[in-house]
Amino acid sequence: MNSQLKARWEKGKNNTLRHYTRKLAWKARDFNRELYLPDYFGPMIGAKKEVTIAELGSGMFCTIGSLWKTAKVKVYPSDALANHYGQILKGGGVTPLIPVEKQDMERLSYGDNFFDIVHCVNALDHTTDPVKALKEMYRVLKPGGFIYLRHFPNVGEHEKYAGLHIWNIDLDVDNTCIIWNKEHRFPLSEIISGFVNSIQEELGSKVIVSILRKI
Repeated sequence: MNSQLKARWEKGKNNTLRHYTRKLAWKARDFNRELYLPDYFGPMIGAKKEVTIAELGSGMFCTIGSLWKTAKVKVYPSDALANHYGQILKGGGVTPLIPVEKQDMERLSYGDNFFDIVHCVNALDHTTDPVKALKEMYRVLKPGGFIYLRHFPNVGEHEKYAGLHIWNIDLDVDNTCIIWNKEHRFPLSEIISGFVNSIQEELGSKVIVSILRKI
């Protein structure tokens, strides 16, 4: 993608940092504690006794939890703004239960075939190059593992592309997941084939869920 998107991202990150500064208290209350993974992890974990999970674009806390009834879980929460979030946490006197590490989703430092599950919620549309990000997700995923994507539809349009809202994610009439903005448009299946897409409900709003199992 072009350098204009990168410049827009750099400019927009300050809005995101201000947002997280304002929300620190309730995010710490809700997420900075021991939590069980949501039920939708069940089919992805299956009978495994140990699982490694990448939580990409997590924000300042691990938001998915790190406990499961039948398996030992190791979660790697990461975010491109982790260093900035660390300063916000320090200023607020908050120590994260699970530290968030700095990772560029488009250039992950993890080795090939490292994770059982790659989880990305409301973050792929914040990248400057979602094609690179998706290919990186696939690279670090073990064969037999799952990529789980969940996003509110067309957030870029709704937010008038403010902050880090560079892209939109939507479903086409044939249930194809489309990633687009005013300059680019491409189906998810052209990047990596095999995603199963659906619309689900989250807190009264529609969300687009795309799940891939790596063969």
